[in-house]
Amino acid sequence: MKTLKNFEAFKLNKVQMNAIAGGKTCTVTIETPDGPLQIKATVPNSMSNDDASAAIHDKYAPVYGNENICVTRCS
Repeated sequence: MKTLKNFEAFKLNKVQMNAIAGGKTCTVTIETPDGPLQIKATVPNSMSNDDASAAIHDKYAPVYGNENICVTRCS
């Protein structure tokens, strides 16, 4: 019979989970005429938080304007 101790060996830490999930998640707030819109954007783990913020701005700026985008957290 399996015990909980047998499953502890398969427990993953946050870094390992991010690698499996495809990257780290950034919280992005976009100011729109209808009010703020909050989304989650996934970026590669290899990106620094500054690079991730720049990439997110590059992606959404043509639609919403660079000044309307705020990246608050990447983890």
